[in-house]
Amino acid sequence: MALSRMVRTAAGAGGQAIEYTYSSDSLHANLLTQAVAAGWDSTKPGTFTAYVGDGSNSIGLYSNSGSSSQYGLSLGSGWAAETIINLIVRNNGHIVGTAGTTGGGGSAGSGGSGGQPGTGGSGGGGGSGENPLAGQSAAGGASGSSGSGGSGGSSGSGGNSGGSGGSGTHALNIDYLGGIVNVTVDSGGFISGGGGGGSGGNGGSGGSGGSGGSGGTGGTGGGGGGGGVTMCMNFANSPWGGGWCMPGNLFQCIGKTGGSGGSGGNGGSGGSGGSGGDGGDGGIGAGWVMNCSSNLSSCLNTAGDAGSSGANKSSGGGGNGGSTGSGGSSSAGTTVSCCPCGPCGCPCCAEGQGGTGSTGSTGNSGASGNDGVSGASGSAGGNYGTASSGVAGNSIINGNHSSVTIINNGTIAGAYT
Repeated sequence: MALSRMVRTAAGAGGQAIEYTYSSDSLHANLLTQAVAAGWDSTKPGTFTAYVGDGSNSIGLYSNSGSSSQYGLSLGSGWAAETIINLIVRNNGHIVGTAGTTGGGGSAGSGGSGGQPGTGGSGGGGGSGENPLAGQSAAGGASGSSGSGGSGGSSGSGGNSGGSGGSGTHALNIDYLGGIVNVTVDSGGFISGGGGGGSGGNGGSGGSGGSGGSGGTGGTGGGGGGGGVTMCMNFANSPWGGGWCMPGNLFQCIGKTGGSGGSGGNGGSGGSGGSGGDGGDGGIGAGWVMNCSSNLSSCLNTAGDAGSSGANKSSGGGGNGGSTGSGGSSSAGTTVSCCPCGPCGCPCCAEGQGGTGSTGSTGNSGASGNDGVSGASGSAGGNYGTASSGVAGNSIINGNHSSVTIINNGTIAGAYT
């Protein structure tokens, strides 16, 4: 038949025997210190029986420092040889280590800058005017040049990694090994190492910036104006008086050069990339909350908490519109040129106005920036005696020693050495 509780007493004359009950919460309890305060003579062997709780009210012997060298309960190392220690953890009694703390979420990456816009192309030159005597017709204007391409946006920065969760600490330290130690956990009693804290989620990376728009194409130059030809007349004198008009040199009028095409508009700058989201914090482990000292109902975290969700990304900004191309220039106006005037008059011809250059095209809009990436959620904290990102605390130190007997009818959570 399995034992439900192990209680031994010291044999031999003069063996002292004292019972003590922990009835309220106690930080870093030391059993030997409590025994001496209750009248125990630490120079002599005997039987000391300690109860954690009265079997009804909830109490905790706890560590809240996060230090691996401090425990919810230590037996103490100054007992006389051959002492028998009976430790009974009753219903609603707790010996518990510190819960592992949360890892902080990583910060988000920044969005990249938008690309620079391309410049508009130059307008084409106007065509030359008609030159009749040279047999040259009026020429069309030259085409405008293409605008330059915009530059690519810069990459967003990566998010930072989340922090690691803190370690849980140990619950019970059996640091007396020179006699007999009997540990009994009744139904509803607990010896629990602190659960490891969860790690924070990584921050999301920022989105890359959008490319700048290419510049617009320059306008085509206007065609050259029409020219003309006339005959200058010379006056010939008669020896008998008077005279007459005779054909002289040809006189030409060359057409005006066409107007230049307008410059293309500059492209729009690219939109900035969106920022990433911050990573979520990890969850706290199960155990007594770090630095909490009010009471068990407020300070005991009975299960590892879930990690918090990462923050949402932000959207990339829109690209800017390109600028409008400039209008083409006008050709010089039509003028009339004439032969030198004399008795035979002054024949004239027209130097025709060329065409106006066409307007340059509008620059292209920049591309929108890319969205950032949402932050990752933090990981959950570990339950009693269970690791997460942080390692878990043990339930019992030296629980496997040959001088120690453990009977568990309740909960022992976490490894024991």
